[in-house]
Amino acid sequence: MKLRFETFKTQTLPTVEIFKSKNRCVDVDASQSREDVYALVRSSLAEFTDQEFAETPLTERAEMLLGLRPYSMDS
Repeated sequence: MKLRFETFKTQTLPTVEIFKSKNRCVDVDASQSREDVYALVRSSLAEFTDQEFAETPLTERAEMLLGLRPYSMDS
């Protein structure tokens, strides 16, 4: 765990700071419901996403991976 945190501080955090300095970073309160977090991320990325692609419904598997649908053992 210590190594993972050190890696985060030395490699990930500087990248986040670069994006923040360019106003290209969105803070997300992950304590909200999964649906609310997904909606926030989706709206934040909307200007960078092809509208036709954005309107395509998620597959059942994608919903499970995003935690928007209970995981099914059949999939």
